[in-house]
Amino acid sequence: MDRGLSLYGVKERLWGKPSIAVAVAGIEGKEGSTLLAVQGFLKCLLSDIKASAVFYAALPGEVLFDAGKLATAGDLGSALFGEAMAGGGPGCPLCGGDSFRFLGGGKVRCMLCGNDGTYRMEGESPVFDIRRSGHDLFLDREEALRRENWLRGMKDRFIAELPRVKEVRDRYKGGDWIKPRPGGARSV
Repeated sequence: MDRGLSLYGVKERLWGKPSIAVAVAGIEGKEGSTLLAVQGFLKCLLSDIKASAVFYAALPGEVLFDAGKLATAGDLGSALFGEAMAGGGPGCPLCGGDSFRFLGGGKVRCMLCGNDGTYRMEGESPVFDIRRSGHDLFLDREEALRRENWLRGMKDRFIAELPRVKEVRDRYKGGDWIKPRPGGARSV
């Protein structure tokens, strides 16, 4: 997301706009973190994610073959220009994300906004108590502007360090620095 520095130039036209997150995967259950990546990009834009969905389709246009998928697409479109769709399960109370890292001891981190908290079970469902914990980049305009300033400073630092970067890179340029070991393992 840091490579999206150029997006800060149009932030006033993007921030706060309604959005939907749509991911496509060829095999059901094999989407990995695709939807989370799309949601993360939209949160980087400080957009208001109204709904999210994963469509399973391996062929170009295949998503249009199924009436159920077309209905979901219609629901997404309606959510974009109307009320947000209800989530499919428990989510982060700060950002609405539904991907979590369970840290042990009842602690949890939202993988979308990066904030920490706790969870408890109520019947069959987890209930998340996540609070701002210093990762407000996707939640707060002021924090996003601080991040923009930090990124711009890092760009200046990179330019200043470029001779050192090139020196290290050149040590590996054009050489055979990975050599096979006996038995097939490689060494550097």
